[in-house]
Amino acid sequence: MVIIACAIGISLEAMDKKKHEKIKSFGVGVTAGTVEILVNQQWVVIKNYLLERRTNPNAKMPRTIKDFYRGFSANMLGIVPTTGAQMMAYDIVSAMVDKEESSIYKSLVPVVASGFAGAIFAGPVELVIIRQNKDQIPLLTALKCTVQEQGVAKLLGRGFIATALRDTGFAKGMLEGHPWAKEKLITAFPSMPSTAASLISGVVVGAFVVGITHPFETIKYKQQSFVAGSIADACRLTYQQGGFRAFFDGVTARSTRVMSAILVMSETREKLNNLINKP
Repeated sequence: MVIIACAIGISLEAMDKKKHEKIKSFGVGVTAGTVEILVNQQWVVIKNYLLERRTNPNAKMPRTIKDFYRGFSANMLGIVPTTGAQMMAYDIVSAMVDKEESSIYKSLVPVVASGFAGAIFAGPVELVIIRQNKDQIPLLTALKCTVQEQGVAKLLGRGFIATALRDTGFAKGMLEGHPWAKEKLITAFPSMPSTAASLISGVVVGAFVVGITHPFETIKYKQQSFVAGSIADACRLTYQQGGFRAFFDGVTARSTRVMSAILVMSETREKLNNLINKP
């Protein structure tokens, strides 16, 4: 991963800084997302299983290496445009609102843009992964079956709003929350190693992000597994299945992934940006 990061960083460093800022942001996002999926793929499968068994008690528990990495190819294909779009949208919008007087624009608009930009790509990919894991079938078969049964429109739009709201919260934690918390820790405890500060920040910020966004993950899953139609239907079904607690099915597995993802992606972004912008 270090080799990949350095290779992309060196190639981006050679680009004209003003003309190619968008490409640089996209490349940083691609690299950060790739590293994250390589580290955390198994937690995606576990989280999906824990959500699925609420509706389907006969859902197959992942047991083998193959089970835990089912959907890996789709995740890798999807992470390229998703994280690239997230970081590119954040950087573009941040530059646009940089001179605004209101702090609301600075704190909300860039991360909302990031969340919605990433959801355009994340939604369809995650829908196919859900189908793969539910039916234990290959990637292309899952894609073909979904398109034949539901159509392209549902593949692209199913669960989009819930995905975008979930990813907006994640973007806030990854792009702003983690760097802020890390800086505060290092300032408060000057003797603390940077690695320790980064790790603690990832855990704390990740836990906060999951607490806010996991209900959207549950709603999205219900919609994308086609057991519920609208967001209201998904909320009603989830509550009927287990009350408020059901909105947090799979939260432990997702917490592990999100804590790690925020740490890995935020640090990768920081390191690559430092490499690219080095005089």
